[in-house]
Formats: sequence, structure tokens, C-alpha cells
Amino acid sequence: MIKRFMPFIGAHYINGIDNDVFHDLQMPPDNKMVVITTYMTFLNLVPGTITNFNKRRIYFNSLDLVIENSTLRPDEFINLLQGCIELAIVDASLTQPMAYSEIWHLLRYCKTIHFDMDNLICDDKMPTMLDEITWFVPREELSLFNIDLCREKVSKVVDHFLMSTDKPLCQFKFNPGYSISPFENMVKYVEEKLKAAGYVVETDVGPATCKGMIGFWKTSDTEISLRHVNGNLVYLYL
Repeated sequence: MIKRFMPFIGAHYINGIDNDVFHDLQMPPDNKMVVITTYMTFLNLVPGTITNFNKRRIYFNSLDLVIENSTLRPDEFINLLQGCIELAIVDASLTQPMAYSEIWHLLRYCKTIHFDMDNLICDDKMPTMLDEITWFVPREELSLFNIDLCREKVSKVVDHFLMSTDKPLCQFKFNPGYSISPFENMVKYVEEKLKAAGYVVETDVGPATCKGMIGFWKTSDTEISLRHVNGNLVYLYL
């Protein structure tokens, strides 16, 4: 009886899903529920794909999740975040705007967070969320995209990670439409915040391949190296 109703657990490595096609997964011969818990890569998803999988009794609770070149509905996106501890989203989008604050509570066990996703918005609640959230795992990366080039939002994130005992990579990508001068002012502002926190800051210009980046990382308990190249991306190592 238990064997009959036990769902099929896909816990081994799966090469991924391209739109709605599984690679390297042998589905059970009967109509058992399937739960995928392994590393998963989704490519070229279109809205409704995850919903259609669920209708076929195929569900995802992946610990390590990659989504590339895909478009999801917000409810499908939330569905995929459940249980995730490593998350990388690249060149993806949502069908309608969704605030970071709507999903932040799902990420407390996530050590790697990379959100390159259109229509995922850093809203005004983000600073409060950073003050109140409790992380249950050491953080390795937090990459936030679609950020306005404003001190209020950047300041809270820098403060949050300066106070952290972890040493994560933190990355911002700002919304387009500003000139170089505000970006350069942001570089100076970040440098001043690091110095105000008691660090000796060594500044340098980064390589051409890092165009649009500001990066900093601790080289000792009292020193930070800060590198930057004009553009629209802020790249932070702590």
C-alpha cells in the first residue's frame, strides 16, 4: 500500500528542462506523483509551463535552481522558490511586476541569490525587510537587479552586509536612464560609508571586462579594496 501511493522522488542529477522537455529523467510507468528535489536547470520556459507540469502531477522542490532565458507567471515563480538554497536566475522575466518584499520570506534558507529578472522590483519595503529578516544559513551571494540609483536603497544593503559576520558577494544592477555622474557619485558614497565603518579603503579602477561595476571585499579585518568602472552595475564583495 505504501509503495503504491508513495510519490516518485527525483533526487538524482537531471540535466535540465528545455521549455517542457525533461532531459535525463526516466518517468515512472504509472501515474505516480513526481517530486523533483535535485539540482534543476530550466531553459526557455514560457508562462504556464510549470502549471502544466503540476497538472501532470510533476512538482519541483529543488535545492539548487537555475532559470535562464525564461518567462514565468508570479505564482509559478513562487512555486519554484520553495525549499531552494541556491538560486540563479539569468535573462528571465515575470509576466507582471512583483516586489522583492513579496518573496523575501521564502529566501531565509537561501545562501546564494542571483536575480537577473525583469519585472522583479526592489520596492520601498526592502530596507525594512533587510532590518527585520533573520538568515538561517551563511550567505554567499546576494545579487539584486532592477534597483533605482538612489542612496536610500543602496545604503541599507551596504549597512546590512557590513554588519554581517558572513562574507557574501553582493551585487546591484541599477535601472537604466541615468548619466555617468550619478554613478560616480554612488562610488564615492559607498567609499565614504566603508570608511565611516572604520575600514581603510584602497580604491582602484577595475578591468575593462568589469564595465559598470563597483566591487569591494575585505582584505583584512581593517582593510577593504574597492574597485569600480563607470557603468550601471554595482558589484560588492564583503
